[in-house]
Amino acid sequence: LTEQQRLDGMDFVSARLGPNGAYRAQYTSMGISDKKKFRFLPCIAQDPFTGQATEQRCSSVSCFSDWRCAVMGFAVLDPKLGKNANLYGSLFQCETEPQSILLLNQLAYLVATAKYKLDVAKGKELVELSQLIVVAFREIFKYLSHRSSELNVSTMDGLKRESFIPCLVKGNIVWYRTDEVFFKRTDRGESVTEDLFHTVDFSPFLAAAGVKEDATTKEIFLLMLKSPSNVLRTLGSEAKYRSLLRRVAADPPFDLNQLSAEIQKAPLLLAYCTPSSRSRRRRPTTLRM
Repeated sequence: LTEQQRLDGMDFVSARLGPNGAYRAQYTSMGISDKKKFRFLPCIAQDPFTGQATEQRCSSVSCFSDWRCAVMGFAVLDPKLGKNANLYGSLFQCETEPQSILLLNQLAYLVATAKYKLDVAKGKELVELSQLIVVAFREIFKYLSHRSSELNVSTMDGLKRESFIPCLVKGNIVWYRTDEVFFKRTDRGESVTEDLFHTVDFSPFLAAAGVKEDATTKEIFLLMLKSPSNVLRTLGSEAKYRSLLRRVAADPPFDLNQLSAEIQKAPLLLAYCTPSSRSRRRRPTTLRM
């Protein structure tokens, strides 16, 4: 059959699937397994990472009529059908968009696929793939933001335990949980959070999953506790480090009367030492409490 003959056939059948149509009752009574056998709808499936689209023939239960979900790799009715895409979707009883549980399962699949692709890629291919994946997930999160109000709270809580947010760190992708990254500030003021933590563009979906705009004093203190020297080096300023110490002291995220051994041993405080007797320059170093 030619493409035009296929479309003519779809028009013939769809005209009889409308209200009081000759085929409507029989088609509506068909089960999912029977509908899966009829793969005749012209669709496209897009590779989420490259954006490359391939044409497919799908059944009415294996594709969707809203083209926006294509960014997650779902098959959608071919946009080239124009206004007929929505008409066919309605008459052949295609779902408009995937159900929320399917969205989160697909997200998990895409994360696992991306991680695998990165593991086997090398050299120039790895660099290009890293860029593509970051852009792809930005679009995926944008689409999920449009659906975030439908997502189950308990399922979203489960996401908090997963490292599914890709960030480029020195040219390589590192995957983070929602409590390990923060949103970029929209104003131009200085932000200790942006100095010390990785940041991502704001997304309603990521916000619903648990990403915040600013780190708490406790989160900053735990980072200082883990590696105070790295914090000092990252800030690039003794004044900024002292400011953090004052912030922690003013609102300590721990019981002052019950300091843990870990806190007592951590080299959190600043001190100055002379590298040699011949030098008068002072070099800052961290000092144990």
